[in-house]
Amino acid sequence: MPAPNPAPPTATRDESYFFETIVFQVAPLRLLVEETLFKVPRHQFERRSEIFASIFTLPTPADTKVEGSDDACPMLLEGVAATDFRRFLKVLYPLDAIPAIPNLSKDEWISVLKLATLWRFLEIRALALTRLDLALQNDCVQQILLGRQYDVVSWLRDGYGALARREEPITLEEARAIGWETALKVFTARETTLAAVYGRPNLYLQRVDAESVFAEEIRATEAAGAGYEMPVKRVHRKKGKNT
Repeated sequence: MPAPNPAPPTATRDESYFFETIVFQVAPLRLLVEETLFKVPRHQFERRSEIFASIFTLPTPADTKVEGSDDACPMLLEGVAATDFRRFLKVLYPLDAIPAIPNLSKDEWISVLKLATLWRFLEIRALALTRLDLALQNDCVQQILLGRQYDVVSWLRDGYGALARREEPITLEEARAIGWETALKVFTARETTLAAVYGRPNLYLQRVDAESVFAEEIRATEAAGAGYEMPVKRVHRKKGKNT
């Protein structure tokens, strides 16, 4: 009898460069027709988001396909627009041969901030905040709205301060955007500031600034924003021979 053929050698998967992929399906709640599939390596979701890291450790029954394993069984991201997710992936998985921080528009960085906050990608959230600081500095109303939505206390402070100090009055559209009660508080801060600057008598209002008028909201936003701070990595120094 001829000798059996030897078994082919078993290849070893590289520890760093053998990526598992995952298929996501995004489906906005109000536009169920806009369903898009995305297939990406899953390692960045696992490494950079505590939420996805936790999801990936959940056990799957033996007779059930793992969500995200293929196009027929994607992991559903309900309530997420394909446009927002695509913009987010530009940062998470740059398509350039030499990866670099992508040059995104303001709206694109807002999409990145939205999903990084939702899924607790803390490093990417911090990057988006840095990129948006300059883009928002001349738009006090958007600073207020985004500061509220994403718990960014510096935008809230800057937005309220700029709106209270500027020469132009609040427009009807701005009042609608920030809310009538907020607009009235800004008006109060503006009037007292003008009274102090120009020496106009005001028997009913004390001298206040925007920070004190919105102190409660600012404190609450600051506390909420602290939950997104990245943990400090401690460096353990090796002791020398003489220590």
